[in-house]
Amino acid sequence: MHSYRSLYTIALATIFLVSFQFMSATWIAPTAVPPGDNVPAPLNVGETTQSKIGNLNAYIFQARSAMWSDQYCDVVGENCFTPTNRTGLPTCANGQTLVADATGTWVCGAPSPTIPPVAWLVNEQHSESQCTALGGTVMTEGSNRFCRFARSSCPTGWAQYQNWSQTVSRSCSGSSCGGFSSAPYTCAVSGHSFSNQAPSTCLYDTSQRFGMGEGPDGHKGCNRSTSQCVAPISEIGCY
Repeated sequence: MHSYRSLYTIALATIFLVSFQFMSATWIAPTAVPPGDNVPAPLNVGETTQSKIGNLNAYIFQARSAMWSDQYCDVVGENCFTPTNRTGLPTCANGQTLVADATGTWVCGAPSPTIPPVAWLVNEQHSESQCTALGGTVMTEGSNRFCRFARSSCPTGWAQYQNWSQTVSRSCSGSSCGGFSSAPYTCAVSGHSFSNQAPSTCLYDTSQRFGMGEGPDGHKGCNRSTSQCVAPISEIGCY
């Protein structure tokens, strides 16, 4: 019984101390109207222009369109110059550019290699160089470019561009059994030159005759069927 009273006393004391600390807490008003005094936003990929007061260090900076600054300095941040004040800088010959040597001094050197922009095909799934590397030919339709392959289907990972293709003529024949089908016994399709059109098709009769005792009622007759004859693709446009 004594132990229960002790625990009860301790619990009451703990509650009293916590309550007293809560009641004695001082309210601190905000230092500015929101969103003032917020923590600065981190660098992100959003469209809003961002500024940073401190230095920003990276191994490589790459700009898609342009990069500019009030001044340009050497590798150690010294020997700076501006586009209008190039005092002390060497005059480089054609084909050379200003580079910083191992000591941080501006010298004339070979220009950095220029990386040509990627020439994309339509939808930017594959490039012109990938097209020619696979033996294709780059074709143009308005503002779109696609690849022409001398094959019946596109390479793995590529898709046909609209209906661009070239086909060859073909004739198909079946095994008619007494005109049970409305389709002719034979049909022929013509090919077309490389253009944006689907291969030609036609239907032909492929009904099969069965003899006495082979039919569902033990009689002679035909299993009626038709098939589609398609002009084979010899060249195809892909992207």
